[in-house]
This record gives sequence, structure tokens and C-alpha cells, in this order.
Amino acid sequence: MAFEDTYRAYREVLAAGLRMLHHYEVETSTIEALEGEIVRFRPKVVICYGHEDVGRQDVFVWIELSVNLAEPTKVRLGKRCWELTNPDLEELAEIIEQVE
Repeated sequence: MAFEDTYRAYREVLAAGLRMLHHYEVETSTIEALEGEIVRFRPKVVICYGHEDVGRQDVFVWIELSVNLAEPTKVRLGKRCWELTNPDLEELAEIIEQVE
């Protein structure tokens, strides 16, 4: 999970929620460090705000989460792409579950 440090609290709360409620292994990062973290951890899922071009081809699920309620969240699962409006933690978990 990667967000600019401006949104650090948002990033950490989302990560904690996914860890506690769904028992996922979640690593957090800044956007600037995202590319290196993808190489290091080889995640199946990336949730981030911005930087949609970094390492996308190596990640099965890419969720570009919007922090602006007026903008959609963009999801890529394999070759499928779609947009969501203001997804909650359960909606994110449903997408992540499709990886298994």
C-alpha cells in the first residue's frame, strides 16, 4: 500500500484495517519508494494513490485508490479494468480475495 506522506495516516489506517479484519500481510510505502518495494516484495496486490505506471505489469491486482470523493477508484484485476466510487474496506477485500 503506497500513498504520499501527506496521506500517511490514511495509508496506515487502511493497512491496519486489512491486517486486523482480513488477516492480510500488508506492507506500506511512500509513492517514491513503491517501485523498489514492488521489486523487493513481489506483491500480488498494490493499493496506491497515484503512480499508476510503476511496476503495474508485475502486479496482478492494481488499485489506484482515489482520496478525492469526486474521482473514481481505478481497479485492474489481471486484464479486467473497472472503476468504483468511494469503495470501503469490504469492497477492497472482495477484490483482493479474487487473487486467491
